[in-house]
Amino acid sequence: MSAPRILATVCARAGSKGVPRKNLRPLAGLPLIVHTLLYAKASPQITDIVVSTDDPEIAELGKTYGADVPFLRPAEMANDAAPKMPVIRHAAEQMEALKGYRYDIVVDLDVTAPIRQPADLEGALDLLIKKKANAVLSVTPSAKNPYFNIAEIGNDGWAHISKQNAGPFFARQKAPQTYDLNGSIFGFTRDALEKATSAMMERTVLWVMDEKSKDVDREVDFQYLDLILRKNPV
Repeated sequence: MSAPRILATVCARAGSKGVPRKNLRPLAGLPLIVHTLLYAKASPQITDIVVSTDDPEIAELGKTYGADVPFLRPAEMANDAAPKMPVIRHAAEQMEALKGYRYDIVVDLDVTAPIRQPADLEGALDLLIKKKANAVLSVTPSAKNPYFNIAEIGNDGWAHISKQNAGPFFARQKAPQTYDLNGSIFGFTRDALEKATSAMMERTVLWVMDEKSKDVDREVDFQYLDLILRKNPV
């Protein structure tokens, strides 16, 4: 059996509210996006890499580091409200038209979550294939647990534990394990991607990553990742 054709998508639009121009901002000596490009380039499982961006500067950086950038992302897919699944699907369609073949798997590597070990991508893709799943999402163990110590206000105006249907639990260790989607790796079979409206779909499996993995949403996140990568380069 031949190895599956796997496309890595790297989606990086120009705009950002939390950390302005974060995709190009230096992190541990390199622009943020470059950490993900180098990671994808180093993987023997990846067939092709495509950068989806509306920013010519990001596009040129993508080409410099070995990715295909055959298009600039349409404006309607580059605003704050644009969902990501159509962006990934659009990138896959453009690359298939360029290369002349269809991919078996598409894996999106989020620029804003650059702390990944090589084993994370390998393990996530192997899990997707072994389980015959539609999707694999990377996660970290939740710091808080909705069965134990996450509260919400109900329709009656009173507070209660978020998930009560399996409790109550009086020790965190007794509560069901929950996970945070860390935004680092999103893998899909090509057929599942074709009709997906959400990354969480039927037959989704989870790949658990190191708790150091973190998404850049705020300035403090950027400072944290810079410190981690300078002390422990991936």
